[in-house]
Amino acid sequence: MAATIALSCWNRSVSSRWVNRSRTYWIFSQLAKRLEVWEKFSDGGKSEEDWIKAYFDISDLPNYISWEEFKKKTYYVVPLQDNYKPTPALRWFYEADPAIPTTAITLSWAPIKLMKWELSAGK
Repeated sequence: MAATIALSCWNRSVSSRWVNRSRTYWIFSQLAKRLEVWEKFSDGGKSEEDWIKAYFDISDLPNYISWEEFKKKTYYVVPLQDNYKPTPALRWFYEADPAIPTTAITLSWAPIKLMKWELSAGK
């Protein structure tokens, strides 16, 4: 099973009930207007789509897909390299030397102030 990377904008596979990206940008735009920093916040009046287009332009996406096509599809699946070899996490470490023990390690955490208090209480 090969891993793939997909880049998307605008549409969501599952819509969140309480979060709306456009509404959030609008809310912060209105707040910036009231605080009189809207020009700085919006970088000269950019809309949400202008921001997406700006990030699209500085990425490598224009080499693979046009803005109009990306806007229509709303996603792009990045192709894998021809010589791609899937590597599950840390498998290289395990396969390097099977004699290396892979035991579980438990780390303890305690606040420094509590440790100092216990040390001073013990005196």
